[in-house]
Amino acid sequence: MLIGPWAHPLSAPFRSDSKLGDFDYGKNSIVALDKEAVRWFDYWLKGIPNGIAEEPPVRVFLMGANKWMDCNEFPVSNTLEKTFYLAANGPANTLHGKGLLSDKHGTLELSTFIYDPSDPAPSPFWKESLGQPGTNNDLRNVQRRKDVLVFTSKPVSQPLDVIGMLYAQLFVSTSARDTDFVTRLSDVGPNGYVQRLQHGILRLRYRDGYEKSLMVEPDEIVEIKVEMLATAHRFKRSHRVRLDLTSSAFPAYAPNFNTGQSAWDESEPVKAKQTVYHSERYPSRLVLPVLEHPKFASPWTHTRWNS
Repeated sequence: MLIGPWAHPLSAPFRSDSKLGDFDYGKNSIVALDKEAVRWFDYWLKGIPNGIAEEPPVRVFLMGANKWMDCNEFPVSNTLEKTFYLAANGPANTLHGKGLLSDKHGTLELSTFIYDPSDPAPSPFWKESLGQPGTNNDLRNVQRRKDVLVFTSKPVSQPLDVIGMLYAQLFVSTSARDTDFVTRLSDVGPNGYVQRLQHGILRLRYRDGYEKSLMVEPDEIVEIKVEMLATAHRFKRSHRVRLDLTSSAFPAYAPNFNTGQSAWDESEPVKAKQTVYHSERYPSRLVLPVLEHPKFASPWTHTRWNS
């Protein structure tokens, strides 16, 4: 398994460029992926003893530190869960709100926003630009919307290395019969730039799995887990961790009309009042896998692929 900071299309020029969007991950991030694939096939299909079978089975690039790690598995087994509790000392709407990621609860026990399917919050990328240069988009334009709740930590005092699977455990309610919740993890730099890292989406009717469709009663409080896949990223000293939360990411995902009907049959969208609870009784939280004192590997040099 080889995980690096690359664009979705792996053909030139993306594979040969150390930049992705607004960030340059350094020359050591560049891997000749086509030649690496040939090394793999040479061993497994031709029986050529090139040493690839003796190497660690996983190589991961830690963004932010811009260094490689060799691992025996992914997710790596020796991470610790770092919990950030959602909190607010005032309305958490927009990046100018009072939402916090903290180790304690704020003065407000809940945050609300209105989700209008006819005016969905945008995804930070369009399908035409997925994985293209520019997909490290600055999220501030999305986070300025009133239908986006924004929770931000204090600046980290030491580098925070997040490596593995991410999720948010939330207590929520809606005025609708069904709706979506979208969470997005980002890194806020000292200059205010908000770097997109990962996101997740959950359709409320499938909160207990896709085997059955389970509607909610209006304003019924339910606990949900929104999984955000994985990352390997270093939050540098003085950077902040941010989680934003909304109910749409168009056009990456079709808006939920909030009716509880089949997506094939519904035609009239319904506005919904969305509530996220963050109190001692309802401790909504972001959970990140943190690796302390990561061990870095030497970067591959071009001679690895010389024939």
